[in-house]
Amino acid sequence: MLVGSVGFALAASFSIAALRGAADAGRRAQALVASLEATVYERSALELEALSGNGLSPEQGDRLQAARNRAGEILERLALDERASFGLSALRLAMDGYQSALDEELSALGRGALGEAAALAATNVAAAREQFARVRTATEAQLADSAADSGLAADVGTLSALLSAAILVSLLFRRWERSRRRNAFLSGEQRGLAVSEARFRGLVQHSSDLITVIGRDGRVAYASASAVRLLERTADDLLGIAFRDLVHHDDRARLEELLNAPSESVSGRTFEWRLKIGDDDRRRSSWRTFESVVSVVNPNDPRSEVILNSRDVTERHDLEAALRHQATHDPLTGLANRHVLTEALERALVRASRGGSHVGLLFVDFDDFKEVNDALGHAAGDAVLIELAGRIRRAIRADGVVARFGGDEFAVLIEDLDGLEQAELVASRIHAALARPIDVDDEVRIIAASIGVVVSSGGEQSARDLMAAADRMMYQAKAAGGNQHLIFDARSAA
Repeated sequence: MLVGSVGFALAASFSIAALRGAADAGRRAQALVASLEATVYERSALELEALSGNGLSPEQGDRLQAARNRAGEILERLALDERASFGLSALRLAMDGYQSALDEELSALGRGALGEAAALAATNVAAAREQFARVRTATEAQLADSAADSGLAADVGTLSALLSAAILVSLLFRRWERSRRRNAFLSGEQRGLAVSEARFRGLVQHSSDLITVIGRDGRVAYASASAVRLLERTADDLLGIAFRDLVHHDDRARLEELLNAPSESVSGRTFEWRLKIGDDDRRRSSWRTFESVVSVVNPNDPRSEVILNSRDVTERHDLEAALRHQATHDPLTGLANRHVLTEALERALVRASRGGSHVGLLFVDFDDFKEVNDALGHAAGDAVLIELAGRIRRAIRADGVVARFGGDEFAVLIEDLDGLEQAELVASRIHAALARPIDVDDEVRIIAASIGVVVSSGGEQSARDLMAAADRMMYQAKAAGGNQHLIFDARSAA
């Protein structure tokens, strides 16, 4: 009987020890799950930092890899203490899903595809992070229940041999201890969340871009501190105002499109608009061009608030406009070039054939202009060309096109002509405008011109045929002595 009692006691001791070991393992697993959650917040903050910086720096890559390694170590430690009810398999799958989505986004960042990266962050990465949070919450509940059940079973086994008063005292103490440990765990988790949130706020507040959160009513719900530098207004000044009041009136249709579209259709898109700099009350406002990448606060809410990550691209925009202008305009006179006039002529002929009107084309070449360059120099010759180009521009209708083909040769396109007489009247006005003397370096000169005129037939004609006819008429006018115009009527030749 003694041996049996000792054996019973030993068996009971081993059972109680095993139950306590299970409870301790559950609490250790709870702490590891909290640490795993902290690595997710840290990687989310690094992800936003990379997006805000328009790329993944080597330092950010190292920090992300370090966080990934820590997550792997935590999962391995969880595997060592795993119990059937701990839910490690679901947690590992959720973590793998989040890592896969994050790797895809970081790959886009590494290629410099910022728009694609922002879209992945707002969709795949956000969804995977939310799935991880749900699994983490369920796992935590499982761990807490498992640890509590194991601890309670151990207590019951121990207290069954004690008196009723001792049982009561022990139960009360056990409950207090469990509550204390849970509170300690929650406190540690909250501190981790607070650190991650502080990092997130620090990244946003110190971002070089302007970050704003806009409600679907169009009002600003949040603005980063960079508003002072980029918009010359404080973040507090912007809170609650209508964002459309900052947007140029010609660009507000894009803002309305953004605010009225569902979340899934705007996330990752890029909008370009001009935003007001300064305050009207101080009479120093101006406009600068911004490029805004859109994400949403809650991808599952079709009317979620939108996040605009806006960058000042005024200099780039102006440079692109200048390059486009250089590609289509003469650098000396600012007039259109041959390519632009040819395209305008082709479009005009299509419209004329549909509407039954006619197109007039005039080629203008100044007579003996080489003598101006030889006598006064090319700088003075350029000044004369600029003046003559302005006179031609002012002599025709506002909807006409004037182009410089090179040297002292110009072309004029006039649409919606009723007949030949109107084209001849345009040539006469140009002759009259050019006949006024020009004072160049204290020398008074009169520059005459030979003009070739052609009027379309109204049928099927090519721009090349009309240009060849106008050029031929211009050279015939020059050969006939200059200072005159000759007309080729394509209608009679058709």
